[in-house]
Amino acid sequence: MATLLLQAAGAALGSVFGPVGAIIGRAAGALAGNAVDRALIGGGTTVRGSRLSTARIPGADEGTAINRVYGAARIGGTMIWATRFEEEVTSERTGGKSSSGPRVETFRYFANFAVGLCEGPVASVRRVWVDGKELDLTKVEMRFYPGDGEQLPDPLIEAKQGAGIAPAYRGLAYVVFERLPLDNYGNRIPLMQFEVVRPIGRLEEQVRAICITPGATEHGYRTVAVSEKTGAGSARVINRNILQGPTDWVVSVDELMAVCPNVEGVALVVSWFGTDLRAGNCRIVPGVEVRSRNNESSPWSVSGVSRAEAYLVSRLDGGPAYGGTPDDASVVSAIADLKARGLKVFLYPFVMMDIGEGSSLPDPYGGTGQAAYPWRGRLTCDPAIGQSGAADKTAVARGQIEAFCGSAQAGHFSVSGQRVTYGGEESYRRFILHYAQLAKAAGGVEGFIIGSEMRGLTQVRDETGAFPFVNALSALAFDVKALLPSTKLTYAADWSEYFGYHPQDGSGDVYFNLDPLWAADAIDAIGIDNYMPLSDWRDDDLAQANPDGMRTADDPAGLMAGIESGEDFDWYYASEAARKARVRSPISDGLAGKPWVFRYKDIEGWWANRHYERVGGVEKASPTAWLARSKPVWFTELGCGAVDKGGNQPNVFADPKSAESAAPYFSNRMRSDAMQRRFLEAHHDWWSGSGAPDSMVDPGHLFLWSWDARPYPAFPQNAATWTDGPNWRTGHWLNGRLGSGTLADVIATVLRDHVFEDFDVSEVSGDLTGYVQGDLTSARNLIEPLLETFQIDALEDGGLLRFRSRGKASLPAMAAPVLADLEERPLWQETRGHDSDFAAEAVVTFYNPDLDYEQAGVRSHRTQSATNRVLKSDLPAVVAEQTALAAAEGLLRDNRIGRRSIRFALPPHDLRFQPGDVVTLPDGPQGRFLISRIEDGEVREVEAREFSPSAGSAPAEEMGGKQNGGQPSSLFAPVVHLMDLPRFESGEAASFARGAVFARPWRTIGLSSSVSEEGYRGRALIERPAKVGTLAGPLSAGVRGRFDWSKTVEVDLASGELSSASAVSVLNGGNLIAVLSGNGAWEVLAFQQAEEISAGRWRLGGLLRALAGTDDAMDAGAEDGAAVVVLDSAVVPLSLGSEEIGLRLNWIAEAAGTPGKAGPFPFEGGMRAETPLSPVHVRARRDGAGAAVFSWVRRGRIDADNWMAADIPLDEPFERYRVEMLSGDVVKRQADVTAATWTYLQADELADFGSLQTALTIRVRQMGQRMPLGLPAMATVDF
Repeated sequence: MATLLLQAAGAALGSVFGPVGAIIGRAAGALAGNAVDRALIGGGTTVRGSRLSTARIPGADEGTAINRVYGAARIGGTMIWATRFEEEVTSERTGGKSSSGPRVETFRYFANFAVGLCEGPVASVRRVWVDGKELDLTKVEMRFYPGDGEQLPDPLIEAKQGAGIAPAYRGLAYVVFERLPLDNYGNRIPLMQFEVVRPIGRLEEQVRAICITPGATEHGYRTVAVSEKTGAGSARVINRNILQGPTDWVVSVDELMAVCPNVEGVALVVSWFGTDLRAGNCRIVPGVEVRSRNNESSPWSVSGVSRAEAYLVSRLDGGPAYGGTPDDASVVSAIADLKARGLKVFLYPFVMMDIGEGSSLPDPYGGTGQAAYPWRGRLTCDPAIGQSGAADKTAVARGQIEAFCGSAQAGHFSVSGQRVTYGGEESYRRFILHYAQLAKAAGGVEGFIIGSEMRGLTQVRDETGAFPFVNALSALAFDVKALLPSTKLTYAADWSEYFGYHPQDGSGDVYFNLDPLWAADAIDAIGIDNYMPLSDWRDDDLAQANPDGMRTADDPAGLMAGIESGEDFDWYYASEAARKARVRSPISDGLAGKPWVFRYKDIEGWWANRHYERVGGVEKASPTAWLARSKPVWFTELGCGAVDKGGNQPNVFADPKSAESAAPYFSNRMRSDAMQRRFLEAHHDWWSGSGAPDSMVDPGHLFLWSWDARPYPAFPQNAATWTDGPNWRTGHWLNGRLGSGTLADVIATVLRDHVFEDFDVSEVSGDLTGYVQGDLTSARNLIEPLLETFQIDALEDGGLLRFRSRGKASLPAMAAPVLADLEERPLWQETRGHDSDFAAEAVVTFYNPDLDYEQAGVRSHRTQSATNRVLKSDLPAVVAEQTALAAAEGLLRDNRIGRRSIRFALPPHDLRFQPGDVVTLPDGPQGRFLISRIEDGEVREVEAREFSPSAGSAPAEEMGGKQNGGQPSSLFAPVVHLMDLPRFESGEAASFARGAVFARPWRTIGLSSSVSEEGYRGRALIERPAKVGTLAGPLSAGVRGRFDWSKTVEVDLASGELSSASAVSVLNGGNLIAVLSGNGAWEVLAFQQAEEISAGRWRLGGLLRALAGTDDAMDAGAEDGAAVVVLDSAVVPLSLGSEEIGLRLNWIAEAAGTPGKAGPFPFEGGMRAETPLSPVHVRARRDGAGAAVFSWVRRGRIDADNWMAADIPLDEPFERYRVEMLSGDVVKRQADVTAATWTYLQADELADFGSLQTALTIRVRQMGQRMPLGLPAMATVDF
């Protein structure tokens, strides 16, 4: 037993389960590990910062137990090391360099500490919650140590404690936080919980190869973020939907390698789409989910096909039916990443048939329209084999297959670096050769699969009796080998396809149709997608013996035995009726004594022998090209759904949109992770064991199906992004299951942890995701809650402690025809409990992994009963909701049935019966009775209660997962407008350099500037988003000085609302907006009327244009889509100093509490507010000497609206104007004057133009101190 021996450092941190409220020490599992010495806390005291009087660091009391985790669970932690808080002081003076404004000092605090989690080693920390909210692990420095025996001290701890002094905490899984910002946690170390994954089963260690699928993603294989703009001020990272890492791929593959430490190879699936089940009409094309993405940071491209040109995947329920083809750049990225991790890469091109529901395409199988989203194995020639006028055995079949395969050659592709393009046919050869070229461009791969499960084509013959598609595959294999000479090639044949073709036409012919391919020099292995059945289990087997000796549906020994026995090895079902009646027909070969020819599960028989085809009832004298034992067998796919009785039919899956959707034979459709695990363990045990033929099936090439590039738990919980999430529940996915426990594994591991080895859990069936213990206790106390809730019996059998799932194990009843006849006692005694003594419903509480491990409860149905009694089980374990509900129903049923009990006595020599057996009394009461107690003496006194097994039925669907509030895909992409505005209100000139920012979601945003691209200094803090938008149409010049009702302007607002205002309000500065004009200046205008004409679109009327002297901007006009900003308090000054006016600075926008940053944006501000306005009312006359006398009226920027004064004040320390006489664009004469008038002498006019003009054009600009020339006023005056 291990405990922490620590100096107390504050309150206990975390909880065993749930986000809040629980304390360390809640009983849920055993504890073990090493003691942690008290000297390991740095300093051993609570931090007392000089300015932080309330700081505290939570810690652990001496003797606190070390958690032990079984499977996956959410636990708290214990502080084991910390330093004093780091203080960061930022000192800034408001205003510019010469400003005498106050100096502001800002204090920030950071914590360095280590948190002990549980006994190691563990695989990973999947998620972290801080004060109940999931933490984005990309925004903090957290280092994880699994607690193995080799881990070294953390560098920070070593730096603080000293080299050779710092502990490594071997045997303890822990994390170290370095400089964790405490701003958001009230300057304290927050309450933390951790989702820890500790695999306890055998499968994780067995996995050596696995298939990775892209899921419903186009950029899911990319190791770097790919983003798109989703609206004004918002963007998202397409391939980041989880907070543990930078991209989904990185997080998913990290977890795969953490939970499966021995994985060596990965089959990387890349999918294109087939468009028709008729080979001659089928295109094989790359597809996209949507036709366009706004500002896609890495534009999608496959084989040179752009998004706009690509095939658009069919729609279903408003979204794409499939995820798009992985972008070529992402495939190259994934290959490089897998290689860098030391994994072998096998590229797996994969065809998915995209044929929507209600298709009107002619069905080659004679149906009305083609099946919805069918299996690629249905792709065939038209009409299909067995149909009237079938193309099989005709030249038509060869022609259709040639059209499907195409004539693309390796030389037809253009390769530039790692970019492969092609501009020809949409054929199968183009598809495969494209990926061969891409693999070559990526530096090569270990293996390449040239196709999979094309059974409907490999069985079609041409007019010569040859199999043209097999020949086409052989030729394709040679072409791929020429590109990738060191790469191992195979074809992934369906398990019903690899061994041969037996036409169902009554001929009895036998063809080894794939042998030309298997024997080809370019093919290195026999590829089989292995979904062969290993069991034949029904619910009836609970009450009677299973004919194959299986004890449970997922009996490990029975499943392993089924690999080389059972259905389609020893026997088969001749029809569905025969299957229902369990009428088995033996497999034999009366012709040549070679039953392996008809047994597809007899891989050894097929592999170890030469192949002789049979035609017309006669075996050919010459064998095929296949040489016995010549090549190894790879299971290019090996899988089983996580569903009840999955071993009966491992190939089926649930997908409501597909015509192939089905449940295994006799399944109740309930989720069963244990079934999937035992199936895969059986295969690994067999093919790695001594019973498997040498050199046949390579254990390193058992590619499990499948691991999704979308990480758990984002998939399957994020239903808003991925609609196939519900399929995960009973599907073949291994994400979220590898690393988790089962009931049998948890019980076995608890017993081994307590050094108890004499047990057997092979008859325990059921799921248990995780279990935790936080205190000292015995193995019995740990296991009892599981035994009670899941009705598991513990039986002593010859020194062995056997555990058995009461309702899931085969318990045939044994008859007891002879009872002991005791004097004055009846042969048997029956007792029936009163209905009121038994429960009417059952309640089970548990921890729900779909709700971030929050405690949840389920209720069984309520029986019609004379009682309100409730049977309650508080299960301190992590289980799926459906599993808990099934347990509640089982508890209620067992409680109700157990009302009837019997007592009887057996002769002392009748030792057949033991507790846990089921007995019937032929001459006693009817029913099956479970023996609960036997007392041996003069006779064997037996107590038993009524028992009736039930596998149950599928409960209601599980509740949806808890949505992550962290928005992991959200990208900081604000709309930032740095605005050089005129003086439209009172204030210093520099204050009119302003910033308007809008982002979605909104966070407080800081604007910082720098003269370079480093050393940014905070300038403005924006607390609320600006109202920004764009023009919905062009805006031309309008009238000045009065409300314009002749024109309206339409604006699309990103967020917020507008409202109408009275004329008086508008004249007093209300309803101001700024529009970015074509000349780069902002026109300030106001509106009196606002009407929302559609969502987010506003029509503005009663316009007051060119305010604050923005005549030039109005005259320039604004284009459709020009920026619009509402000038309210959300538009803030940039705090420029007077010396920074006109200085070009780089600006960035940063979101508070996140590393999000936008920019840099170069900007020069404050100049417009210092620019003299253009004069108005330019007039001219000729005086008596013939001179042209011009005059105008000065305008002012400051206090120019004062109607009480005789004149407006000067904006500048002097009054001066520059006057230019123009001839077109040519300046004929220039003069600077100090009054608002200028005389153009007749002599000057004659000198400039040669004659007196009937019209003169003049440009007048007021001159200023800061800005030498103001805005121009131009006028042409007629004389």
